[in-house]
Amino acid sequence: MKRLLCSLLVVGVASVASAATSTRTYNPAKEKAKGATLEVLSSDRTQKMQVLAKKATVGGIPGKIRVSGVATGEGELDFWLSIFRFMRPDGSTNHVAGANVAILTRRGMTALKSATELVNKFRTYGRPYVATVTRSGSSAIITIWYRENERPR
Repeated sequence: MKRLLCSLLVVGVASVASAATSTRTYNPAKEKAKGATLEVLSSDRTQKMQVLAKKATVGGIPGKIRVSGVATGEGELDFWLSIFRFMRPDGSTNHVAGANVAILTRRGMTALKSATELVNKFRTYGRPYVATVTRSGSSAIITIWYRENERPR
């Protein structure tokens, strides 16, 4: 009886697994809209961060963060990229690791200096993203693109 029950369980699990994989089809629009969600935190009283575009997608839409103000040196700046999965055209699934980037602020750090430090630290993580910093008045904008085959420079 145990052997029969085990056989039925194994066959049942295999058929459920094959049914799940056989019904999945690649939908380019759906898969390219998937990506890492950005979140930010600033514990410095005078230097703030704001998410401008909340997702860095597989389809090439970048995530964006604004850093503004001059730091008091009494806090830190953090940003997170969530983990996510997407299906490739060949049907395989890519699992993309997230990232958590934090720096301690120093008195007098400008928004551009803080954003540059965050991006330089992020580049050392070896994640498949490209990140740049641009000045926007007294603020700095961090732009993050997902690139599957990218390696940090």
